[in-house]
Amino acid sequence: MPPQVSLSRSQQWLQAIAGRRAAVLAAAIPLVTTCAALEPRPSPAPTTPPLMAAAPAALGPQGPVEPTHAYESDGELRVAEPLMRRGRRESEAGLDPWVMPLGVRRHPRIGSERGGSASVGTVTAGYIAEAVEVTQTGAHHRIMEKVAPRNTRFTTRAMADVLLCAAERVAKEHPGRVLQLGNLSRQAGGPLPWSVSHHNGRDADVAFYALDALGRPADMARLYHFDQSGQSTDAPEPLTFDVAANWTLLRSLVECSGDELQYLFIASWLSWPALHYAAKHKVDKKVIARVAAKVHQPKKAMPHNDHVHVRIGCSAADREQGCVDASRAPQSAWGHPAGVRARLEAIRRTVEGDEAHARADAVYLIGLYRDGEGYAKVAHALQDRSALVRAEAARVLADWDRADAAALLGEALRKETAALAAAQMLLGLGRLRASDALAAAFGDRRTLPAPTGDVTTPDVTVRKVAVQLLTDDPTLPAARAAVALLDDAEAPVRDAARQLLERATAHVTTDLVALNGAGVPQLSPDQPLDPAAEKALWSQFFDRLGADVSLAEVVRDGFARHGVDLGAGRLGPLVQALAMPAPWRDNAARLIERALRHQPGIGKGARATPHKFWPQFLVQRRHLSHGEVQARMAASLYGTQPSESAAESAPNVPAADAD
Repeated sequence: MPPQVSLSRSQQWLQAIAGRRAAVLAAAIPLVTTCAALEPRPSPAPTTPPLMAAAPAALGPQGPVEPTHAYESDGELRVAEPLMRRGRRESEAGLDPWVMPLGVRRHPRIGSERGGSASVGTVTAGYIAEAVEVTQTGAHHRIMEKVAPRNTRFTTRAMADVLLCAAERVAKEHPGRVLQLGNLSRQAGGPLPWSVSHHNGRDADVAFYALDALGRPADMARLYHFDQSGQSTDAPEPLTFDVAANWTLLRSLVECSGDELQYLFIASWLSWPALHYAAKHKVDKKVIARVAAKVHQPKKAMPHNDHVHVRIGCSAADREQGCVDASRAPQSAWGHPAGVRARLEAIRRTVEGDEAHARADAVYLIGLYRDGEGYAKVAHALQDRSALVRAEAARVLADWDRADAAALLGEALRKETAALAAAQMLLGLGRLRASDALAAAFGDRRTLPAPTGDVTTPDVTVRKVAVQLLTDDPTLPAARAAVALLDDAEAPVRDAARQLLERATAHVTTDLVALNGAGVPQLSPDQPLDPAAEKALWSQFFDRLGADVSLAEVVRDGFARHGVDLGAGRLGPLVQALAMPAPWRDNAARLIERALRHQPGIGKGARATPHKFWPQFLVQRRHLSHGEVQARMAASLYGTQPSESAAESAPNVPAADAD
């Protein structure tokens, strides 16, 4: 006989609830069966490989693209991607191999005497300086097996102290219990593919304490979900929510963090038994009220029934470095705390100092805190005697994105003599989408050598970098200007110009040979196409375009020449183009992003494998049926035509303009 296990009152209460739910379901089964027998059933459809199901996402109106992320936030609370639980688990499993890069984040302490870890910015857009590493195993804690390889075990000193303190308290009151930790943050902070927050070390995922079938503390490899009866729903073995230990955990997290604790995100059906347990065991009502005030089930989000999400607020030391308690705030808010404002004058003075690294650090901080009074000093730093300072000023101006930033960077680039600074100015113009300034750089014949012995900075060929930066976001004037580079003396420049032209127009040189070959005297059937002939082909192509033609019309014509009709404004033809080679595949992915107003975040495969990512995404969000996607991919791969029924099932979307 199996050994008898004594259960606490709270566990008995959870089992009683489960028994009552089972009785209700048993009584309902005959009624459901009877009703189902009376209802005619259609013949089963052919089975197809399932994709993760998800709620539909509405298409927004036509207009400028505003990138979003797979996870968004409503005020202070997390709003998760609308995946079903099974789909979310499969998604998380697919992301397990991701390993977050190690590396420290630069954060100068000019005007501040505080050292140690610093939480900068917000939980959704900040970073960590001098992060503290939580060891993978300790006396009363461990990093979970599936999480340990990710390198997400870093946090601030304050959060590390809270977690270790809580682990010790639970182990003291419940011997044998080990606090099992999920994601904390990256070593330098920043985004994680598993969460919208965790950027600046003020968030931590803590697994629930659970008991196995024999009543022993469970050792969990990953976070498992618990239903309203306190039983696990996706663990490899039956697990029960350990009410007593989890009450001690919640209480310890509150007491160990003091006034800095902001939230304990947890499903209400799991927090209530813990609070009920405390009341039954005569815990001080003030203590219970204090814990209850911090416990929340997120609104419009996954309920957090697989872990406790701990979030602490900014300490006084962190606020001096730019920490902001709000989960979402513009970067200009990072410079609002009194501690930051007290440092700004010292930071501005440092820009005019003698040491180059200190000047670069001061420029960085002025940009970080969006110090309006220091903006003129950053613009003047584009003329600094040190290339390091000029490069930092270019990066800050592009990130700040004021109205005159593109003009300042374009003017500085024309005078720049150092590869490091020129590269940063070009990158800044690309980030600002300053296509006119980048197109003007096509005529820049300079190749700036990297400093002797500096392997981190390559030689910079100005016109080549400018072309490459415009390839991802081409315009028709830039494409016209790139034709002049097709006979450039350097092959890499010619290749970059050809890639821009093909990406911008969805035409390739072989298309133009078929269209315009007879009108180009340099072409000879028995000779390979030389740069001059290719330049003549593309020149003739653009000469034939009308003055009022749009880039979108040129792109649609390029797709049509290869059997893909974009005129109907449907997603189906774009899915068909995803199975084609470049440039049509890359253009199709870009047009889908614009049509859906969705730019995938970190950890997604949209850039590396768009032909895999987007079909699955469109089925998940119910923009297209699985059958439509299969038919479109087959049409591209095997030259078949999608059926009329499949084409009709594709919903209309806003026209996917290319510019």
